[in-house]
Amino acid sequence: MHRRRNPILAMIAAIAAGWLSFVPLRAYENPPAPPLPTDLAAQRADMLGAIDKALAGQRLVEAKALLDRLEPEPGTGEDDRADLLRAEWLIAVGRPRDAIPLLVSTEEIDGRQCRKLSAGMIALTQLSELDQADRLAAAPAATCIADPLYWRSLARLHLARDRAPAAVSALRRALALVPENNAVAADLGVALIATGDAAEAADLLSKLLASDPGQSEVRMNLDYANGMLGLQPARAASDSDLGWSNRLQFAGLGAQRANHLVLAEALLGQALIERPRHDDRLWHQYVAVAGRHRKGAGL
Repeated sequence: MHRRRNPILAMIAAIAAGWLSFVPLRAYENPPAPPLPTDLAAQRADMLGAIDKALAGQRLVEAKALLDRLEPEPGTGEDDRADLLRAEWLIAVGRPRDAIPLLVSTEEIDGRQCRKLSAGMIALTQLSELDQADRLAAAPAATCIADPLYWRSLARLHLARDRAPAAVSALRRALALVPENNAVAADLGVALIATGDAAEAADLLSKLLASDPGQSEVRMNLDYANGMLGLQPARAASDSDLGWSNRLQFAGLGAQRANHLVLAEALLGQALIERPRHDDRLWHQYVAVAGRHRKGAGL
């Protein structure tokens, strides 16, 4: 069967050559009698749906286990769907080079063109192939304009390109399409921080944290935004020593960015004290901000 390839992703097929790691499919021991074809198709559809849900929920171990159990169906649209899911899993675990050949080889799957486009944008962004990611993003299918995943992926490319205002615009469009999606809202908070709008970022991230206090990344980004505003974090009862040290570090870096050097030095120094073991990167961050503070005080 002839496969239609995305012309832009095909440009990087040569780059990806040799990078693909084929994941062996696990054989069943003592397999049961083959089900009727209709039952087999239904089982496969259920399996693909379960993998999709696991990926959406960031349950990557579960998704990998299900992918390993999935039997190949060469020459079918369902196999192309499976390859797209495999590519998304590879991207999620930081293996974009392995994902690209799967994206190049899969056909344009009905109803999933935007997912394939978004996966390609993220993979290229992770590989720092930003010019190619820009070219891919510039020609979306018309249906992708109404797809929040497209806008979220485009925003991540904009952030990698230091185009923070464009990232904010893209994420506002995504959030308008899925207003209850906390992950998109959290990305918007990060983009607002990148533009320097700490006040709106802090307001948004505070609301997200109030709805789900267990979001550690949201909490640290809120600490960063509050640090930009000259505010200190308060330790939560659930914070481990390392978790609290990380929060102090983020707050200190936010304070440093907004030139609150006295606060930044204090927060990074406290982060060093709370850190369970020595951290070279944190130490150098503290030395850098302390040096700036003392140099400024001596002028």
